[in-house]
Amino acid sequence: LVLFRSSYGSHPTLGGTELRHFKHPESEYAFEIPEPENIAALDGLALTIGHDEALPKAANELISVMQSGVSIQWSKSAASIAASAEKAEQFIPAVLDFDHLQREKSRFEDFLSRHESSALQDVKRTYAVERNRSVDRRRLIEVMEELSRQRLRMARCLPLAELAQPDLTQPAQRLYHQLCDKVEIKAWLTVASDRLEALEDLYEGAIDRNNDREA
Repeated sequence: LVLFRSSYGSHPTLGGTELRHFKHPESEYAFEIPEPENIAALDGLALTIGHDEALPKAANELISVMQSGVSIQWSKSAASIAASAEKAEQFIPAVLDFDHLQREKSRFEDFLSRHESSALQDVKRTYAVERNRSVDRRRLIEVMEELSRQRLRMARCLPLAELAQPDLTQPAQRLYHQLCDKVEIKAWLTVASDRLEALEDLYEGAIDRNNDREA
């Protein structure tokens, strides 16, 4: 995931500068977008600094906080820091870290919602009195492997909901915790972990029943 900042000033520019690069074992989260032509389509954060204009009211998931006299607004794909360039600089990493965590939350929610829907049908098939030929054992195993990968990703995210990165200044750490508290990210990740555990149990049981019928 690559996050971009616009030029300083009242309005964002179309070009961007990479600020932080969050690395993941999955290649889809480790790409770079040089000088995007359409900032609205950018999978990153358009960050503007040094103006007092609020983000559009229609902005998705708008969050506003204030730290050390600096006003920060965040929404999906865009954020603004109302302060001088020098004063805003220390808060940029905190905003980017929070944006990163929110993006991971969105990916978890999408993954869990999709697999919770399909799990009911998969479990129903494996409970059939006679082995249902439509049950794809390889697919069940692939889902279980994907659940394990998601478990590892979640294990990396859970500490981020409790502790700010040590390279942040004290004001930036307080800002980061303010943002996380606004969306109750720690509580959400705890519930998501329980949902993931339920999926793991369902698919583990489905694989066991499928194996028993093949024996």
